[in-house]
Amino acid sequence: MSDSKSSVSQSRMRQEIGDPYRVTSVEEVGVPDRGVEGIWHRYVIESKTSVITGCRNGSRLEVIKYADDFVEQLNARRKRLTPTSAWARWVSHPKKD
Repeated sequence: MSDSKSSVSQSRMRQEIGDPYRVTSVEEVGVPDRGVEGIWHRYVIESKTSVITGCRNGSRLEVIKYADDFVEQLNARRKRLTPTSAWARWVSHPKKD
């Protein structure tokens, strides 16, 4: 149990040092409609402007690892689209015809 709390704490620490997305909760839930039997968890990932929720089959630690990996991908994608990237400049200031 301390590993799962530690992982969520690490996620909070990442947000404090500049990564906007973080895992805010992981809790056990019932089997979703048409879901496979087993242990299911609902995870929540938040930034200042959005909330992502999902369900995953597996132990609490497996779901936390999955959510942490997802957060790393989101934050890496965001860093690639910084204001210095061509895509970010185009999105901010699309070319006018």
